[in-house]
Amino acid sequence: MMKTSGLLYRQLTEDDLDAVAALETACFPTPWTADQYRAILRQGGCTLFGAFRGDALAGYIAVSVQHSIGEMEVYNIAVAAPFRCLGIGKKLLRLALEAAARLGVTQAILEVRVSNAPALALYHALGFSQVGVRSGYYHDTGEDALVLARSLAPAE
Repeated sequence: MMKTSGLLYRQLTEDDLDAVAALETACFPTPWTADQYRAILRQGGCTLFGAFRGDALAGYIAVSVQHSIGEMEVYNIAVAAPFRCLGIGKKLLRLALEAAARLGVTQAILEVRVSNAPALALYHALGFSQVGVRSGYYHDTGEDALVLARSLAPAE
C-alpha cells in the first residue's frame, strides 16, 4: 500500500470488483463486468491496482503479465470523472510498470482508441510509442486501435 495526496494506492482483490465494474460502466461504452474481472483474476496472470479516497475507488488499472514472453499488457485503465487531471492515471500506470519490471518484464503493450486523446497523451508522456494499428478493433464503433509499446528497464 502507498499513500500520496490523500489517496491510497493498493492492489485490488475480488472484494473490489463491484466498484471496478461500476467505474467501467461510468467510463467506457463497452464495460467489462465484475464477473469478467473475477474470471481473469482467478486464471492468474492478471493484476489490478486501485486508487482510493476513503472508501471511494478513484481509479484503477488492470494488467496481465506474460512471463514466458516478458510482456505486460494493459487491459484497462480508468479514473472517475471527479478525480481526473490529478495524476491518478499516471501514478497507476507507473505502479503497474514498476511491478512488472520487478518481475523481469521487459516490454509493456496496450491498445487505445484512436480518438482517446487524454489516454494517448498519458501513454506518450510515459514513453509509449506506436508500434501498430488494429483496424476496426472496437466492435461498438468500428474504430481503429493504436498499438503502443515501451521497453522496461530491469527493476524500473
